[in-house]
Amino acid sequence: MIYVMAHLNAIEYMEGKKGAHGFNLGNGRGFSILAIIRGVKDVTGNKIEFDYKPPRTGDPKILVADSSLAKNELNFSPEYTDIAEIIQTAWVWHQNQKY
Repeated sequence: MIYVMAHLNAIEYMEGKKGAHGFNLGNGRGFSILAIIRGVKDVTGNKIEFDYKPPRTGDPKILVADSSLAKNELNFSPEYTDIAEIIQTAWVWHQNQKY
């Protein structure tokens, strides 16, 4: 529900401030691809096939969304920070889509 509020707050923000605006809604923590694959397997029970490959030229070592602008401007704070919880809530949402 917190992400819905962030989007509603962003709409209100844009009504008062013209121009383009971008907000990250991350939790400030990074997760490895392997951690995500393991988390998806744990939550869904589905095995995910993957191969290890060397990094491509230019690939960053780490990427983490900085949500401080959303926190300051939209009063956003992430509700979930644990990868298992994040995947679980996404999985439940995708299974219960009504459209």
